[in-house]
Amino acid sequence: MMRQSRTGFYLDPIQQKNNQIPGQSFKKEFDDDRMEHLENENELLKIELKKALDELQALREENLNLKSQLKDPSVKIKPPASIVNQESTFITKGSENPTIQCDNCTKEIDKKNFDLHVVYCLKNITRCPFCKQQVDVKELQSHIEESAGSKDDVLAATINGDLEKLKIMQLHGQDLRVWVNENESSNSVLHYAVKNNKRDIVDGFNIDQQNQFGETALHWCSGQNKNIDMVKVLILKGANSNIKNQLGDSSGGVGICQFVVNEEDKAIVFQQSLIM
Repeated sequence: MMRQSRTGFYLDPIQQKNNQIPGQSFKKEFDDDRMEHLENENELLKIELKKALDELQALREENLNLKSQLKDPSVKIKPPASIVNQESTFITKGSENPTIQCDNCTKEIDKKNFDLHVVYCLKNITRCPFCKQQVDVKELQSHIEESAGSKDDVLAATINGDLEKLKIMQLHGQDLRVWVNENESSNSVLHYAVKNNKRDIVDGFNIDQQNQFGETALHWCSGQNKNIDMVKVLILKGANSNIKNQLGDSSGGVGICQFVVNEEDKAIVFQQSLIM
């Protein structure tokens, strides 16, 4: 019986032994490279483990030395920072209770619980991008809005002279320089600060900002309040006494009329002329 010929790629047993299957060489090289990489990685892990064991041994020895120096075993002494390796990522309070400081919440967490804490902390706790206060992730937006305050909050803080609260509002996005009270002649923060004699709040504003009737803070000092000291503050900060309101009156013409420079001591002298 004649052997039937078969089409396609065919190797008899002798040829299979003497010839290499295509792709086999590449696979072997890949496996060799992978093995080399794993061996190198294994060596690095061994080095890191040795460092950790050496550090642990040093901490244990230091702990024994501290205990030997104590007469009262109940007294606890925090180990000095010098015993902690500078490359260590955790702060040690004792060889038996190593802790790691969480960068997110800045709390000291037991090393054994640190990984779980980080997952929970990053998911639930964040810092306000403005004041850096720790807040719940879900409450971040409400925290920013509450800290920025409402128009009524700005008015109350200005009248009370609460400079710190105004700074917090400004920090969280409340632009006090453009704030006006539409319900009362579009008066600015500066108008209310001057009216209530709050000198600490006059900095950082447009000193010549006008309200709905064209009145500046200097108008209020010389007309409504007749406050010479506040006029001096505004003039020294560059307030323009020639600005006129809608009635055509300047702040100088409404109340306190003249400011002259004393050539002897270079001080501003006020001559009061109040319109009765």
